[in-house]
Amino acid sequence: MTQSSDTPLVSAIITTYNRPELLRRAIESVHDQSYSRLELVVVDDCSDESPEAVIEDVRSDRFENVVFCRHEENRGVSAARNTGIEASNGELLAFLDDDDIWDEEKIHKQVAEYNRSDNIGAVYSGTKSVDSDGSIITVQRPTKTGDLTKELLCKRGIWFPTILVDRGTIKEAGLFNEGMVMGEDIEWLIRISQHTFFGVVSEPLLITLRGENHEQKTDDIEAKIKQGQSQLMEQYEEITAQYGPLFRRKFSGYRQFKIGRAALAAGRISMARKHLFNAVLCWPFVAQFYVYLGLALLGNRWYLKARDAKRSLEDRRN
Repeated sequence: MTQSSDTPLVSAIITTYNRPELLRRAIESVHDQSYSRLELVVVDDCSDESPEAVIEDVRSDRFENVVFCRHEENRGVSAARNTGIEASNGELLAFLDDDDIWDEEKIHKQVAEYNRSDNIGAVYSGTKSVDSDGSIITVQRPTKTGDLTKELLCKRGIWFPTILVDRGTIKEAGLFNEGMVMGEDIEWLIRISQHTFFGVVSEPLLITLRGENHEQKTDDIEAKIKQGQSQLMEQYEEITAQYGPLFRRKFSGYRQFKIGRAALAAGRISMARKHLFNAVLCWPFVAQFYVYLGLALLGNRWYLKARDAKRSLEDRRN
């Protein structure tokens, strides 16, 4: 990945829907970046009221360019990201959800990592999750670099809004799959990983906000999980086959674990037990599988207690 300069134009792509105040905070975190060359791209996925006034309020000479796109109907996050990619002009693209913010050094440090090697076409970073009162819930400091396809197939490893990727790699990998009901970000990252090596900045440069307005809705979560995971299994069938039958069992174990963990978080206890048990059967070498299976067997009340205890411990550590 040959760089045209040490300070390439970076397009910050923010997707938003019905959250103007959060959008304002996200844009401000882009505005406050220490990196010098930034383009702001905001894609509104047909909010009830257009957030264009918010963008005008924060419009600044700080940005080399400001692009605003609005969908005439709600098309989903994948379509919004694709619109942002197609409307952007930067050599490097970074993505931000409207309920997350960037540390002011994020882009500067990621571009420096990107410039470190011609083999690097994408860079991710650590994350910090905070509660509505600013208390730290978790901090993740990843270290994996290079070819991350197998890592992403099983363990995820990358929080999507940390990603910085060059346009050439996106052209090779393609746009987001707009037909997926869930997991569209990790599916795209896996395609990216098949075309380039990853660099990492381990520091928590993404701050993801958790609170009452950000909890997952569970009305149709069971059907969505089943449909989404079925899509992912089909999507990865050819890729996992390349690594042999043992890796396919490992992949299946992690897939079952992710379904079970999502079901447990949504309060679907019987569904969680089934899939977590299957995770252990497929790949009985991961202690975390047994921990979550035990919590599922104990019931939702014990899961919530364990989650709160973990958050409290993380808060004291950080």
